[in-house]
Amino acid sequence: MFMAFALGGAALALPPAGMDTVSVAGQVNITGRTGQEAIALSGTVTIQRATPHMKGGVEASNAEITALSLTGTSVTGPVTVTESPSLVSNGEVRSISGTEFPATSFFNVYAVVTMPAAPNPSITLHNTVPIEFTNPSVNGWPPYNALYTANHNPCILLQPSIQNPAQTCIAGATMSLSTAGVGGMTQLPTQQSDHERVERTAMNESAVSVAVVLALFATGGVIANLARAKLRSDR
Repeated sequence: MFMAFALGGAALALPPAGMDTVSVAGQVNITGRTGQEAIALSGTVTIQRATPHMKGGVEASNAEITALSLTGTSVTGPVTVTESPSLVSNGEVRSISGTEFPATSFFNVYAVVTMPAAPNPSITLHNTVPIEFTNPSVNGWPPYNALYTANHNPCILLQPSIQNPAQTCIAGATMSLSTAGVGGMTQLPTQQSDHERVERTAMNESAVSVAVVLALFATGGVIANLARAKLRSDR
């Protein structure tokens, strides 16, 4: 089985604790006794991250997918994918060296899949073996053009098997997360390069300098007017 996440953003240091909700567009490939199908999906995912801590001499942040809401349409009808209500999709972001990116990252994902099924209108299944997504080198957070992959052979069978006579399993997927946050959660942090930060600092310092000069000119003008007024009164 192959699955993949492509995520979005860039940073230098591991981010502080927070929660990000981002848009998702991707594809899931399912297989079973009735054949194979690639289904396009879209929606949102919410990732909660803890405060970075030292682990094995480098900085790491525990992470968890707390919400997943994807929808799509198969040849037989609508398909939805959500986060498991009982199993935790935990993960981690760990610096490769010190306290900065690049970092390794993983997520063990548990999902609930609702799809069309005969003779019932639909069937709801889930995985009890985690889908292990990994990325050996994430360059920032949110991950920018980072590809998370999971390879399982055989594929992950969806449960309960008694309700899955077609032996449907997830054979692969790709999911691309946008860089823009969506409503309801802490927005994704705006990332700046060192060059951008230096430029902004220089601009701010220049603005302060101009303001000081203008203030001095204004003060000098007031003093000059007062002096002229004093001379007139002395005459």
